[in-house]
This record gives sequence, C-alpha cells and structure tokens, in this order.
Amino acid sequence: MLHISLPCANMSLMSFLQLVSKSVRQVILDAKVGPPLYEKGLAADILSTINKAGCNNCLIWSKSDTLVRDVMRLSQDVPVGYIVMRDPSTGVRTNLLRMKGSQVVGVYHPLIDEALVRTLHR
Repeated sequence: MLHISLPCANMSLMSFLQLVSKSVRQVILDAKVGPPLYEKGLAADILSTINKAGCNNCLIWSKSDTLVRDVMRLSQDVPVGYIVMRDPSTGVRTNLLRMKGSQVVGVYHPLIDEALVRTLHR
C-alpha cells in the first residue's frame, strides 16, 4: 500500500490520480473529514475529481458513514467502503455490517478474528 499525503506534495489530487492510477491495480482514497465543512459537498468533490482524472480503479473508503452514504447515493460506478474500528473513548467496536451496498469493509487489525472473516465472506 502506498500512502501519500498530498498537502505535503507539490501536485493536486487529480494530477496524482492521473499519474498513478494507470500503473497500479487499485487506488484507495482514504477520505478524511474535518472542519470547517466536514462532509458537506465532499462526496461530490471527490467523485468529480475521480471522474476528471479518469481513475477507473479508484476505491473510496472512510470512517465517516455520512460520507460513505453520500458517495453511494451519488455514484454506483465507484466502489466504496467503510471502516470498522474501536471508539477510543468508549472502547466499543463500530457495527460490522452497518452499511448495505458497500463493496469493501476495512477493519482495524486488532479486531480481526476468524468469526469476523467468516461473517464478511458470506
């Protein structure tokens, strides 16, 4: 897995996707939300950039269920997934099968066990 933080790089996301997407099997966009707009308009912006870049092998995933649902609502062509993790303040694991229609589930590695893998492979 290649991890690049674009704010530190000297190129736009679109330029990066155009450059990289043709030389790898899959590009995973780990979409983070935050102030000031959080999810507002982010799904549309990401999808627009993917389309303009011609990234046919892009996958979007996020810890934000709102963002994942927005992407699924706006496009059926781009694979999308959500992240299962443990809430640091409560210790509670997020619901494993919480989003119908998602193609990918990312799981925080300490939470992976045989039962989880069997459930996801059904």
